[in-house]
Amino acid sequence: MGNSVVGKVIKDFKGQEMMKSEEHEIPIERMDSILNVGAISNTHVRLMKMDVQGFECHVLEGMGSVLPQHIQALQFEFDRTMLQGQECLDLLPRVRAMGLEIYLGPKKIQSDTMEMNVDLLGKRE
Repeated sequence: MGNSVVGKVIKDFKGQEMMKSEEHEIPIERMDSILNVGAISNTHVRLMKMDVQGFECHVLEGMGSVLPQHIQALQFEFDRTMLQGQECLDLLPRVRAMGLEIYLGPKKIQSDTMEMNVDLLGKRE
């Protein structure tokens, strides 16, 4: 099937053929416009789960500057290969820039990268 970034097709494997009949237009909106956090200053997102196969940095960029302040916890996957494909190996510093501390289970992670693929939790202290 393949994946896409706005205006760019990303194949699931090198020899994959993309057929015109498989193309679809998908409307895209910034998350901060959907949740309209500017109008509701006490909006709190208790838990946001991201499972976007390496596109985490794109999602974080799409949040704008206001929404991250309202997220209390963020569950996400660190998959080095997928993140590298999207030039997103700086994901952990980006999550910390939202004011979230990163945990692998009960253990707080201080590193800016992971060598294994893991599910992580960012949460406000």
